[in-house]
Amino acid sequence: MKSEDHVNKLPTEMLYKVFDYLNFEQQMVAMGVCRRWHKTLSSGYYLPQRRLCLNTYNLNTTDSSVLQRMKQYRAFTIKDSNRDKSEFLEPLRRFLFCPEVAETVEELRLELFWYSLSDLLGEKEVLYMPKLEKISYLSSIWVEDQDLLQCKVVTPSLKTVILEDSKKSVNPLIHILNDQIETLSVRFINKMLLFATIGYLPFTNLTSLTLMAQQGSLLFREADFHASHLQIFGQLTYLKISDEKNVFFMVYRLIFREAKNLETLIINGRRMTEDAFNLIDRMKKLRELCLMVEIIKCQSPVRLSLPLLKMLTTYAGSIVPLGSVPNLKNISVRNYKHPWEPYRLTEEAINCGIFVPHLQTLKLSKVVLDSIFVKHICTMTGLKILEMMQVRMEVKHLRKMFNALKDLQRIRLEWCYLNEIVTSRDDIANRDRSTTDEDGNDNDNDDAEKDDEEEDCKPDCVQMLQVQFPDRRITNLHNRVVRHVTRSQSMHHGVMLPQYWRPY
Repeated sequence: MKSEDHVNKLPTEMLYKVFDYLNFEQQMVAMGVCRRWHKTLSSGYYLPQRRLCLNTYNLNTTDSSVLQRMKQYRAFTIKDSNRDKSEFLEPLRRFLFCPEVAETVEELRLELFWYSLSDLLGEKEVLYMPKLEKISYLSSIWVEDQDLLQCKVVTPSLKTVILEDSKKSVNPLIHILNDQIETLSVRFINKMLLFATIGYLPFTNLTSLTLMAQQGSLLFREADFHASHLQIFGQLTYLKISDEKNVFFMVYRLIFREAKNLETLIINGRRMTEDAFNLIDRMKKLRELCLMVEIIKCQSPVRLSLPLLKMLTTYAGSIVPLGSVPNLKNISVRNYKHPWEPYRLTEEAINCGIFVPHLQTLKLSKVVLDSIFVKHICTMTGLKILEMMQVRMEVKHLRKMFNALKDLQRIRLEWCYLNEIVTSRDDIANRDRSTTDEDGNDNDNDDAEKDDEEEDCKPDCVQMLQVQFPDRRITNLHNRVVRHVTRSQSMHHGVMLPQYWRPY
Protein backbone atom coordinates (compact mmCIF):
# COMPACT_ATOMS: atom_id res chain seq x y z
CA MET A 1 0.00 0.00 0.00
CA LYS A 2 1.49 3.32 -1.09
CA SER A 3 1.67 6.15 1.44
CA GLU A 4 -0.19 9.28 0.43
CA ASP A 5 1.75 12.49 -0.19
CA HIS A 6 -0.16 14.91 2.02
CA VAL A 7 2.42 17.69 1.74
CA ASN A 8 2.02 18.21 -1.99
CA LYS A 9 -1.73 18.38 -1.52
CA LEU A 10 -1.30 21.66 0.34
CA PRO A 11 -2.03 24.84 -1.63
CA THR A 12 0.89 26.99 -2.73
CA GLU A 13 0.02 29.75 -0.25
CA MET A 14 0.36 27.23 2.60
CA LEU A 15 3.74 26.06 1.27
CA TYR A 16 4.91 29.68 1.35
CA LYS A 17 4.18 29.83 5.06
CA VAL A 18 6.04 26.57 5.66
CA PHE A 19 9.11 27.58 3.64
CA ASP A 20 9.26 30.96 5.37
CA TYR A 21 10.59 29.16 8.46
CA LEU A 22 13.66 27.99 6.50
CA ASN A 23 16.80 30.04 5.98
CA PHE A 24 18.37 30.54 2.57
CA GLU A 25 20.62 27.44 2.71
CA GLN A 26 17.71 25.23 3.79
CA GLN A 27 15.55 26.60 0.99
CA MET A 28 18.26 25.74 -1.53
CA VAL A 29 18.26 22.14 -0.25
CA ALA A 30 14.46 21.97 -0.39
CA MET A 31 14.52 23.06 -4.04
CA GLY A 32 16.05 19.71 -4.96
CA VAL A 33 13.28 17.61 -3.41
CA CYS A 34 10.75 17.71 -6.22
CA ARG A 35 9.68 19.81 -9.19
CA ARG A 36 6.83 21.54 -7.34
CA TRP A 37 9.05 22.65 -4.48
CA HIS A 38 11.64 23.90 -6.98
CA LYS A 39 8.99 25.88 -8.80
CA THR A 40 7.58 27.27 -5.55
CA LEU A 41 10.92 28.35 -4.13
CA SER A 42 11.93 29.87 -7.49
CA SER A 43 8.78 31.93 -7.83
CA GLY A 44 8.55 35.69 -7.61
CA TYR A 45 7.45 35.42 -3.97
CA TYR A 46 11.03 34.65 -2.85
CA LEU A 47 13.06 36.60 -5.41
CA PRO A 48 12.73 39.95 -3.58
CA GLN A 49 14.16 38.32 -0.43
CA ARG A 50 17.37 37.18 -2.13
CA ARG A 51 20.46 38.88 -3.52
CA LEU A 52 21.54 38.59 -7.15
CA CYS A 53 25.19 38.90 -8.15
CA LEU A 54 25.57 41.11 -11.24
CA ASN A 55 28.59 40.26 -13.37
CA THR A 56 29.70 40.21 -16.97
CA TYR A 57 27.90 36.97 -17.76
CA ASN A 58 24.33 37.72 -16.68
CA LEU A 59 24.43 41.42 -17.66
CA ASN A 60 25.15 40.54 -21.29
CA THR A 61 22.38 38.00 -21.66
CA THR A 62 20.26 38.19 -24.79
CA ASP A 63 17.30 36.38 -23.27
CA SER A 64 14.68 39.00 -22.41
CA SER A 65 12.86 36.64 -20.04
CA VAL A 66 16.03 36.13 -17.97
CA LEU A 67 16.65 39.87 -17.86
CA GLN A 68 13.07 40.50 -16.81
CA ARG A 69 13.43 37.93 -14.06
CA MET A 70 16.63 39.62 -12.83
CA LYS A 71 14.74 42.86 -12.42
CA GLN A 72 12.45 41.27 -9.82
CA TYR A 73 15.25 41.09 -7.23
CA ARG A 74 15.48 43.73 -4.51
CA ALA A 75 19.13 43.20 -3.47
CA PHE A 76 22.18 43.09 -5.75
CA THR A 77 25.90 42.38 -5.45
CA ILE A 78 28.02 44.09 -8.10
CA LYS A 79 31.37 42.52 -9.02
CA ASP A 80 33.46 44.09 -11.77
CA SER A 81 35.28 41.05 -13.11
CA ASN A 82 36.13 42.68 -16.45
CA ARG A 83 37.95 45.91 -17.28
CA ASP A 84 36.19 46.22 -20.65
CA LYS A 85 33.61 48.98 -20.25
CA SER A 86 31.54 47.74 -23.16
CA GLU A 87 31.16 44.31 -21.55
CA PHE A 88 30.57 45.31 -17.93
CA LEU A 89 30.19 49.00 -17.10
CA GLU A 90 27.79 50.00 -19.87
CA PRO A 91 25.41 47.01 -19.42
CA LEU A 92 25.51 47.55 -15.64
CA ARG A 93 24.55 51.21 -15.91
CA ARG A 94 21.73 50.38 -18.30
CA PHE A 95 20.46 47.82 -15.82
CA LEU A 96 20.71 50.04 -12.72
CA PHE A 97 19.30 53.16 -14.38
CA CYS A 98 16.31 51.19 -15.60
CA PRO A 99 13.22 52.49 -13.72
CA GLU A 100 12.08 48.94 -12.90
CA VAL A 101 15.32 48.40 -10.95
CA ALA A 102 16.20 51.86 -9.63
CA GLU A 103 12.77 52.42 -8.12
CA THR A 104 12.57 49.04 -6.35
CA VAL A 105 16.12 48.15 -5.25
CA GLU A 106 16.53 48.04 -1.45
CA GLU A 107 20.13 46.86 -0.94
CA LEU A 108 23.40 47.16 -2.86
CA ARG A 109 26.70 45.44 -2.15
CA LEU A 110 29.55 46.85 -4.23
CA GLU A 111 32.70 44.74 -4.67
CA LEU A 112 34.62 46.95 -7.08
CA PHE A 113 38.10 46.05 -8.27
CA TRP A 114 38.67 47.96 -11.50
CA TYR A 115 36.10 50.75 -11.23
CA SER A 116 35.18 53.37 -8.65
CA LEU A 117 31.79 54.63 -7.62
CA SER A 118 32.28 57.63 -9.88
CA ASP A 119 32.62 55.33 -12.88
CA LEU A 120 29.55 53.41 -11.80
CA LEU A 121 27.26 56.33 -11.08
CA GLY A 122 28.51 58.76 -13.72
CA GLU A 123 28.66 62.54 -13.61
CA LYS A 124 25.68 63.66 -15.69
CA GLU A 125 22.82 61.29 -15.04
CA VAL A 126 20.82 61.48 -11.81
CA LEU A 127 20.41 58.07 -10.17
CA TYR A 128 17.20 58.12 -8.10
CA MET A 129 16.70 55.15 -5.77
CA PRO A 130 13.78 55.96 -3.47
CA LYS A 131 13.72 52.57 -1.66
CA LEU A 132 17.45 51.97 -1.22
CA GLU A 133 18.10 51.35 2.49
CA LYS A 134 21.55 49.72 2.68
CA ILE A 135 24.88 50.01 0.87
CA SER A 136 27.90 47.76 1.48
CA TYR A 137 31.11 48.94 -0.15
CA LEU A 138 34.31 46.96 -0.74
CA SER A 139 36.84 48.50 -3.11
CA SER A 140 40.29 47.48 -4.29
CA ILE A 141 43.62 49.17 -3.61
CA TRP A 142 44.02 49.57 -7.37
CA VAL A 143 41.03 51.91 -7.68
CA GLU A 144 41.99 55.55 -7.51
CA ASP A 145 39.70 57.69 -5.39
CA GLN A 146 37.63 60.09 -7.41
CA ASP A 147 35.44 62.93 -6.34
CA LEU A 148 31.97 61.56 -5.68
CA LEU A 149 30.62 64.93 -4.68
CA GLN A 150 29.88 65.56 -8.35
CA CYS A 151 27.79 62.40 -8.62
CA LYS A 152 24.08 63.04 -8.48
CA VAL A 153 22.66 60.26 -6.32
CA VAL A 154 19.32 60.64 -4.56
CA THR A 155 18.60 58.01 -1.89
CA PRO A 156 16.09 59.44 0.58
CA SER A 157 15.55 56.12 2.39
CA LEU A 158 19.22 55.18 2.88
CA LYS A 159 19.94 54.44 6.55
CA THR A 160 22.79 51.87 6.60
CA VAL A 161 26.31 52.16 5.18
CA ILE A 162 28.89 49.36 5.60
CA LEU A 163 32.50 50.03 4.57
CA GLU A 164 34.27 46.68 4.35
CA ASP A 165 37.47 48.05 2.84
CA SER A 166 40.33 47.14 5.19
CA LYS A 167 43.01 49.01 3.26
CA LYS A 168 41.55 52.40 2.55
CA SER A 169 38.35 53.34 4.26
CA VAL A 170 38.47 56.90 2.94
CA ASN A 171 35.15 57.11 1.15
CA PRO A 172 33.40 60.30 -0.02
CA LEU A 173 30.14 58.37 0.19
CA ILE A 174 30.09 59.17 3.93
CA HIS A 175 30.45 62.89 3.24
CA ILE A 176 27.49 62.85 0.89
CA LEU A 177 25.05 60.92 3.10
CA ASN A 178 26.21 61.69 6.66
CA ASP A 179 22.99 63.55 7.55
CA GLN A 180 20.74 60.54 6.94
CA ILE A 181 22.96 57.63 8.05
CA GLU A 182 21.62 55.80 11.11
CA THR A 183 23.83 52.68 11.02
CA LEU A 184 27.53 52.86 10.14
CA SER A 185 30.06 50.00 10.05
CA VAL A 186 33.74 50.64 9.27
CA ARG A 187 36.54 48.11 8.89
CA PHE A 188 39.93 49.85 9.01
CA ILE A 189 43.63 48.98 9.12
CA ASN A 190 44.88 52.32 10.44
CA LYS A 191 43.40 54.85 12.83
CA MET A 192 44.29 57.68 10.45
CA LEU A 193 42.09 56.12 7.77
CA LEU A 194 39.25 55.78 10.28
CA PHE A 195 39.36 59.46 11.21
CA ALA A 196 39.70 60.40 7.55
CA THR A 197 36.51 58.44 6.86
CA ILE A 198 34.31 59.93 9.57
CA GLY A 199 36.14 63.27 9.68
CA TYR A 200 34.48 65.86 11.89
CA LEU A 201 31.01 65.31 10.49
CA PRO A 202 28.11 65.64 12.93
CA PHE A 203 26.19 62.44 12.00
CA THR A 204 23.09 63.85 13.64
CA ASN A 205 20.98 60.70 13.08
CA LEU A 206 23.66 58.07 13.79
CA THR A 207 22.54 55.59 16.47
CA SER A 208 24.48 52.41 15.58
CA LEU A 209 28.25 52.21 15.10
CA THR A 210 30.50 49.19 14.42
CA LEU A 211 34.30 49.56 14.42
CA MET A 212 36.47 46.64 13.25
CA ALA A 213 40.24 47.05 13.67
CA GLN A 214 42.45 44.88 11.49
CA GLN A 215 46.01 43.76 11.98
CA GLY A 216 48.55 46.56 11.85
CA SER A 217 46.34 49.20 13.45
CA LEU A 218 48.04 51.76 15.69
CA LEU A 219 47.03 52.21 19.30
CA PHE A 220 44.36 54.81 19.95
CA ARG A 221 44.98 57.53 22.50
CA GLU A 222 42.53 59.89 24.14
CA ALA A 223 44.12 62.85 22.34
CA ASP A 224 43.16 61.32 18.98
CA PHE A 225 39.44 61.92 19.55
CA HIS A 226 37.85 65.27 18.75
CA ALA A 227 34.85 66.76 20.51
CA SER A 228 32.67 65.82 17.53
CA HIS A 229 33.70 62.18 17.92
CA LEU A 230 32.76 62.21 21.60
CA GLN A 231 29.40 63.69 20.67
CA ILE A 232 28.80 60.75 18.33
CA PHE A 233 29.47 58.25 21.15
CA GLY A 234 27.03 60.17 23.35
CA GLN A 235 24.11 59.70 20.94
CA LEU A 236 24.69 56.01 20.16
CA THR A 237 22.33 53.26 21.27
CA TYR A 238 24.34 50.43 19.66
CA LEU A 239 28.14 50.10 19.79
CA LYS A 240 30.24 47.15 18.62
CA ILE A 241 34.05 47.11 18.69
CA SER A 242 36.01 44.20 17.20
CA ASP A 243 39.54 44.69 18.48
CA GLU A 244 41.86 41.88 17.44
CA LYS A 245 45.07 43.79 18.27
CA ASN A 246 43.81 45.57 21.40
CA VAL A 247 44.21 49.02 19.83
CA PHE A 248 41.28 50.44 21.83
CA PHE A 249 42.76 49.41 25.19
CA MET A 250 43.72 52.95 26.21
CA VAL A 251 40.49 54.65 25.11
CA TYR A 252 37.79 52.30 26.47
CA ARG A 253 37.45 54.54 29.51
CA LEU A 254 36.97 57.64 27.34
CA ILE A 255 34.38 55.95 25.15
CA PHE A 256 32.39 54.49 28.06
CA ARG A 257 32.40 57.82 29.86
CA GLU A 258 30.58 59.43 26.93
CA ALA A 259 28.35 56.54 25.83
CA LYS A 260 25.66 56.81 28.49
CA ASN A 261 22.68 56.08 26.22
CA LEU A 262 23.80 52.68 24.97
CA GLU A 263 21.26 49.87 24.83
CA THR A 264 23.64 47.33 23.25
CA LEU A 265 27.39 47.11 23.93
CA ILE A 266 29.54 44.43 22.23
CA ILE A 267 33.30 44.29 22.82
CA ASN A 268 35.38 41.54 21.19
CA GLY A 269 38.97 42.18 22.14
CA ARG A 270 41.76 41.11 24.42
CA ARG A 271 42.01 43.20 27.56
CA MET A 272 40.21 45.97 29.42
CA THR A 273 41.18 47.90 32.52
CA GLU A 274 39.13 47.72 35.69
CA ASP A 275 38.47 51.48 35.58
CA ALA A 276 36.94 51.18 32.11
CA PHE A 277 34.82 48.22 33.18
CA ASN A 278 33.45 50.08 36.21
CA LEU A 279 32.07 52.79 33.92
CA ILE A 280 29.69 50.24 32.36
CA ASP A 281 27.70 50.36 35.59
CA ARG A 282 26.63 53.90 34.62
CA MET A 283 24.88 52.68 31.45
CA LYS A 284 21.48 52.17 33.04
CA LYS A 285 19.73 51.82 29.64
CA LEU A 286 21.81 48.79 28.68
CA ARG A 287 19.76 45.79 27.52
CA GLU A 288 22.45 43.61 25.90
CA LEU A 289 26.06 43.31 27.03
CA CYS A 290 28.82 41.23 25.41
CA LEU A 291 32.30 41.45 26.92
CA MET A 292 34.67 38.94 25.33
CA VAL A 293 37.73 40.50 26.96
CA GLU A 294 39.93 39.85 29.96
CA ILE A 295 39.37 42.36 32.74
CA ILE A 296 42.64 43.43 34.35
CA LYS A 297 41.74 43.55 38.02
CA CYS A 298 43.57 45.86 40.40
CA GLN A 299 41.34 45.73 43.47
CA SER A 300 37.79 44.51 43.03
CA PRO A 301 35.62 45.38 40.01
CA VAL A 302 32.17 46.80 40.54
CA ARG A 303 29.22 44.40 40.45
CA LEU A 304 27.05 45.65 37.62
CA SER A 305 23.57 46.79 38.61
CA LEU A 306 21.71 47.21 35.32
CA PRO A 307 17.93 47.20 35.77
CA LEU A 308 17.11 46.74 32.04
CA LEU A 309 19.77 44.15 31.14
CA LYS A 310 18.26 41.09 29.43
CA MET A 311 21.19 39.37 27.69
CA LEU A 312 24.78 38.87 28.84
CA THR A 313 27.71 37.23 27.02
CA THR A 314 30.95 36.92 28.95
CA TYR A 315 34.41 35.38 28.65
CA ALA A 316 34.83 32.24 30.73
CA GLY A 317 38.24 33.39 31.99
CA SER A 318 36.93 36.71 33.26
CA ILE A 319 33.21 36.43 34.01
CA VAL A 320 31.39 39.71 34.49
CA PRO A 321 30.43 40.23 38.18
CA LEU A 322 26.74 40.96 38.56
CA GLY A 323 24.77 42.83 41.17
CA SER A 324 21.11 43.69 40.74
CA VAL A 325 19.85 42.45 37.33
CA PRO A 326 16.11 41.79 37.77
CA ASN A 327 15.36 41.45 34.04
CA LEU A 328 18.28 39.23 33.04
CA LYS A 329 16.97 36.26 31.01
CA ASN A 330 19.91 35.03 28.91
CA ILE A 331 23.55 34.30 29.89
CA SER A 332 26.22 32.93 27.58
CA VAL A 333 29.63 31.86 28.92
CA ARG A 334 32.20 31.26 26.19
CA ASN A 335 35.91 30.57 25.91
CA TYR A 336 37.56 32.19 22.91
CA LYS A 337 41.24 32.37 23.93
CA HIS A 338 41.78 28.62 24.09
CA PRO A 339 40.08 27.21 20.96
CA TRP A 340 41.56 23.71 21.35
CA GLU A 341 41.33 23.33 25.11
CA PRO A 342 38.16 23.84 27.16
CA TYR A 343 38.54 26.30 30.04
CA ARG A 344 38.07 24.99 33.56
CA LEU A 345 35.82 27.35 35.49
CA THR A 346 37.32 28.44 38.80
CA GLU A 347 35.80 29.33 42.17
CA GLU A 348 36.04 33.00 41.22
CA ALA A 349 33.58 32.39 38.37
CA ILE A 350 31.11 30.86 40.82
CA ASN A 351 31.18 33.96 43.02
CA CYS A 352 30.38 36.39 40.18
CA GLY A 353 26.62 36.16 40.69
CA ILE A 354 25.66 34.72 37.30
CA PHE A 355 23.51 31.99 38.88
CA VAL A 356 20.29 34.00 38.78
CA PRO A 357 17.19 32.01 39.84
CA HIS A 358 14.94 33.74 37.28
CA LEU A 359 17.31 33.02 34.36
CA GLN A 360 15.61 31.35 31.38
CA THR A 361 18.47 30.59 28.95
CA LEU A 362 22.01 29.40 29.73
CA LYS A 363 24.62 28.79 27.01
CA LEU A 364 28.02 27.27 27.76
CA SER A 365 30.80 26.91 25.19
CA LYS A 366 34.26 25.33 25.50
CA VAL A 367 34.30 24.98 29.29
CA VAL A 368 34.79 22.20 31.84
CA LEU A 369 32.02 21.70 34.39
CA ASP A 370 32.83 20.21 37.78
CA SER A 371 30.50 19.15 40.57
CA ILE A 372 30.54 22.58 42.29
CA PHE A 373 29.56 24.47 39.13
CA VAL A 374 26.84 21.93 38.33
CA LYS A 375 25.48 22.31 41.85
CA HIS A 376 24.99 26.05 41.31
CA ILE A 377 23.39 25.50 37.91
CA CYS A 378 20.80 23.28 39.61
CA THR A 379 19.69 26.33 41.65
CA MET A 380 18.41 28.05 38.49
CA THR A 381 14.89 26.77 38.93
CA GLY A 382 13.45 28.94 36.16
CA LEU A 383 15.82 27.70 33.47
CA LYS A 384 14.01 26.68 30.25
CA ILE A 385 16.76 26.48 27.62
CA LEU A 386 20.18 24.88 28.13
CA GLU A 387 22.77 24.82 25.35
CA MET A 388 26.22 23.30 25.73
CA MET A 389 28.85 23.21 22.98
CA GLN A 390 32.24 21.52 23.38
CA VAL A 391 31.67 21.10 27.11
CA ARG A 392 33.46 18.49 29.20
CA MET A 393 31.61 17.00 32.14
CA GLU A 394 30.60 13.72 33.75
CA VAL A 395 27.40 11.94 32.82
CA LYS A 396 26.19 11.83 36.41
CA HIS A 397 26.34 15.63 36.55
CA LEU A 398 24.30 15.86 33.36
CA ARG A 399 21.64 13.56 34.86
CA LYS A 400 21.67 15.65 38.02
CA MET A 401 20.85 18.80 36.05
CA PHE A 402 18.06 17.06 34.17
CA ASN A 403 16.46 15.89 37.41
CA ALA A 404 16.86 19.19 39.27
CA LEU A 405 15.70 21.59 36.54
CA LYS A 406 12.02 20.69 36.20
CA ASP A 407 11.13 23.55 33.82
CA LEU A 408 13.68 22.68 31.12
CA GLN A 409 12.03 22.64 27.71
CA ARG A 410 14.91 22.57 25.25
CA ILE A 411 18.42 21.11 25.63
CA ARG A 412 21.11 21.22 22.96
CA LEU A 413 24.31 19.18 23.31
CA GLU A 414 26.85 19.64 20.52
CA TRP A 415 30.40 18.26 20.34
CA CYS A 416 30.40 17.60 24.09
CA TYR A 417 32.84 15.25 25.81
CA LEU A 418 30.90 13.21 28.38
CA ASN A 419 32.66 10.93 30.83
CA GLU A 420 30.66 8.02 32.23
CA ILE A 421 32.01 5.83 35.05
CA VAL A 422 30.45 2.36 35.21
CA THR A 423 31.23 -0.92 37.01
CA SER A 424 30.89 -4.29 35.31
CA ARG A 425 28.29 -6.65 36.72
CA ASP A 426 30.73 -9.52 37.27
CA ASP A 427 32.77 -7.28 39.59
CA ILE A 428 29.62 -6.47 41.58
CA ALA A 429 28.95 -10.19 41.96
CA ASN A 430 32.52 -10.77 43.07
CA ARG A 431 32.11 -8.25 45.86
CA ASP A 432 29.25 -10.26 47.32
CA ARG A 433 31.18 -13.51 47.23
CA SER A 434 33.80 -13.90 49.88
CA THR A 435 35.40 -16.90 48.18
CA THR A 436 35.49 -18.16 44.63
CA ASP A 437 35.80 -21.70 43.32
CA GLU A 438 38.83 -22.39 41.17
CA ASP A 439 36.80 -24.60 38.85
CA GLY A 440 34.44 -21.70 38.08
CA ASN A 441 37.12 -19.26 36.94
CA ASP A 442 36.62 -20.13 33.27
CA ASN A 443 32.87 -19.47 33.54
CA ASP A 444 33.54 -16.11 35.22
CA ASN A 445 35.78 -15.07 32.35
CA ASP A 446 33.09 -16.03 29.82
CA ASP A 447 30.51 -13.98 31.72
CA ALA A 448 32.82 -10.97 31.73
CA GLU A 449 33.20 -11.20 27.93
CA LYS A 450 29.40 -11.33 27.53
CA ASP A 451 29.04 -8.26 29.76
CA ASP A 452 31.52 -6.39 27.58
CA GLU A 453 29.50 -7.26 24.48
CA GLU A 454 26.29 -6.08 26.15
CA GLU A 455 27.98 -2.82 27.14
CA ASP A 456 28.84 -2.18 23.49
CA CYS A 457 25.18 -2.61 22.50
CA LYS A 458 23.83 -0.25 25.14
CA PRO A 459 22.66 3.20 23.97
CA ASP A 460 24.70 6.17 25.19
CA CYS A 461 23.56 8.37 28.05
CA VAL A 462 22.11 11.13 25.86
CA GLN A 463 19.86 8.66 24.06
CA MET A 464 18.73 7.28 27.40
CA LEU A 465 17.90 10.81 28.56
CA GLN A 466 15.87 11.35 25.40
CA VAL A 467 13.82 8.29 26.31
CA GLN A 468 13.56 9.24 29.98
CA PHE A 469 12.44 12.82 29.24
CA PRO A 470 10.33 12.60 26.08
CA ASP A 471 8.60 15.94 26.78
CA ARG A 472 11.88 17.83 26.49
CA ARG A 473 13.40 18.66 23.14
CA ILE A 474 16.90 17.20 23.45
CA THR A 475 19.25 17.77 20.51
CA ASN A 476 22.18 15.35 20.35
CA LEU A 477 24.86 16.38 17.81
CA HIS A 478 28.34 14.85 17.49
CA ASN A 479 28.75 14.15 21.20
CA ARG A 480 31.39 11.74 22.44
CA VAL A 481 30.61 9.53 25.42
CA VAL A 482 33.67 7.93 26.99
CA ARG A 483 32.80 5.03 29.26
CA HIS A 484 35.33 4.55 32.03
CA VAL A 485 34.88 0.99 33.25
CA THR A 486 36.28 0.41 36.71
CA ARG A 487 37.13 -3.14 37.73
CA SER A 488 37.93 -4.44 41.17
CA GLN A 489 41.58 -4.48 42.13
CA SER A 490 41.40 -8.13 43.28
CA MET A 491 43.83 -10.71 41.99
CA HIS A 492 42.66 -13.10 39.25
CA HIS A 493 45.14 -15.80 38.44
CA GLY A 494 47.84 -13.65 40.00
CA VAL A 495 47.21 -10.73 37.57
CA MET A 496 45.96 -7.29 38.64
CA LEU A 497 43.16 -6.08 36.32
CA PRO A 498 43.90 -2.47 35.28
CA GLN A 499 41.47 0.39 34.72
CA TYR A 500 41.02 1.37 31.11
CA TRP A 501 39.25 3.88 28.86
CA ARG A 502 36.96 2.70 26.16
CA PRO A 503 35.51 5.22 23.59
CA TYR A 504 31.80 4.66 23.17
